[in-house]
Amino acid sequence: MPINLHSGCKERLKEQLSLVLADARLKNLSFVDRSSLYKVFDLESILPTTGNTRKELEDYISESPFFDFVYGSLSKKIDEGVEYDSDHPDEPLTFLDDYKDLSLVAGNLVDEFDNLPWRYAFTFNLGSSITEYVAQEITEIAPDIRLLKAHGELTERFSLNSGVPGRDRYLHGGGLLGLAGPAEWKEGSLYVQINADGFVGKYVRTTPENQSIDTFKSFLGLMLAMRALRVSYSYSSSTIKSRFYIHKKTAEWGIEDSNELDGGVSKTISDLRLDDLDGSLDSDEKKRGFVSNRLKLISKALSKEEAEKLRLAGKWLFDSYCGNNELLSFIQTTVSLEILLGEKAVSDLMGLGELLRNRCAYLIGNTHSQREEILNDFKKIYDIRSKIVHIGKSQLSRYERELFHKLQWMTNRVIQEEIELIGKNA
Repeated sequence: MPINLHSGCKERLKEQLSLVLADARLKNLSFVDRSSLYKVFDLESILPTTGNTRKELEDYISESPFFDFVYGSLSKKIDEGVEYDSDHPDEPLTFLDDYKDLSLVAGNLVDEFDNLPWRYAFTFNLGSSITEYVAQEITEIAPDIRLLKAHGELTERFSLNSGVPGRDRYLHGGGLLGLAGPAEWKEGSLYVQINADGFVGKYVRTTPENQSIDTFKSFLGLMLAMRALRVSYSYSSSTIKSRFYIHKKTAEWGIEDSNELDGGVSKTISDLRLDDLDGSLDSDEKKRGFVSNRLKLISKALSKEEAEKLRLAGKWLFDSYCGNNELLSFIQTTVSLEILLGEKAVSDLMGLGELLRNRCAYLIGNTHSQREEILNDFKKIYDIRSKIVHIGKSQLSRYERELFHKLQWMTNRVIQEEIELIGKNA
């Protein structure tokens, strides 16, 4: 359903925005100077500050919904419609023929804003590590997540070329000169596609995009925890950032934009491999069966309403595998456990570390001796966590790294148990 602002609110936004746009400046003819639009922040006070509409605006756009929409919309339209000129001096927005009538421009922007949300599909390249072990062309994981192979629906409905020269020039990483050329989905790769509602603009990062990246990392974290994937770290002097594509649904799906994941995430994705369970999956048939089983378990868990904690835990776990900061990875892994096992009311009474220690031991320990070992190790692990957070510990010792690997194993086991439990109740 559209936002449907009160008519009085819309009229005030249109009136005030037309005045503010008089200060908008263009750089090199095709870039809107962000600082010249700062007065748009003042117009945020016209919007509802509480209630369902406010929540929708933040879910669809951001905490500064009107500014991000105006700046993101103008940037996209002008960037795609005007040729870059490195020698051209700064000009007012009204220098462009389509923007001379600021009342009309403001009215159109507010009407589009009021018509949100729009439907988007974010498509991430998972690589080829498990493609041959996924039988279906399309695998539904959750209402907002699915896996697609690089043919069939993906190639037929989600073109990587828009036909808009100003847009296609940037879509595939070619920069101003468009040197990358036309792109195709990579045969042999498996793609994770995530749907989200809201607004995606140019040179702004809005909620749908942020949440889709988090959802992608969450799925990968759960695949790691369930041992469908493992990280096989490799050395590389440089990392090619993984590009994802953004399609918008109108009558059909049309390519809107693309973006890059950061270097640490891209490197980790490139290092993902099928986990053969220490050689026990010694045939393609076993590998296909195992991957299918893991995907079914994750799908059951993520399709349940109570899966939000699981999604968050998976995201933090995946982040712990990214980058070279072992102290940060240690904290990220403990956060993943805290999300799953923590409970404020109880932790206030007995302490968070003690709560996690006991819950972890009794959830994943199968025997008395196992539980005692987990209780003992967890106390040491949480002591390290406290030193990092409260004292500013500078690095891990070799023994502490061994405990970190135990912490990752514990987190994986807790996630496995949670997924099994949700799956049984599905």
